[in-house]
Amino acid sequence: MRELIARIIINTAALYGAGYIIDGIDVKTWGVAFAGAIVFSLLNMTIKPILKFISFPITCLTIGLFSLVINGVVLYLTAALSPIDITHFGAAFLGALVVGIINWFLGIIFLSDNK
Repeated sequence: MRELIARIIINTAALYGAGYIIDGIDVKTWGVAFAGAIVFSLLNMTIKPILKFISFPITCLTIGLFSLVINGVVLYLTAALSPIDITHFGAAFLGALVVGIINWFLGIIFLSDNK
């Protein structure tokens, strides 16, 4: 439960950062980013594994690069189900890259395995 809460907080920062960096993504406030992070986390736990399973052959053919498209789709779905505005799929794709990098970096800092 603690890791889920930490992930939602990290996703909040990542979505807010993506909105700040990418022109086609509009995250107006931290509250909007938090609502989006909850939706994003739920989609990552439910829809993303299904998409990864279905797209496994094409992901293998592209040496894993198709997983970037899946991340863009999940972020685009997040925008459809939350107050985050994304103007086009290209912005969602770039936003997914930014969210992934920020998640990776903050995960190293705050979610270390020192238990």
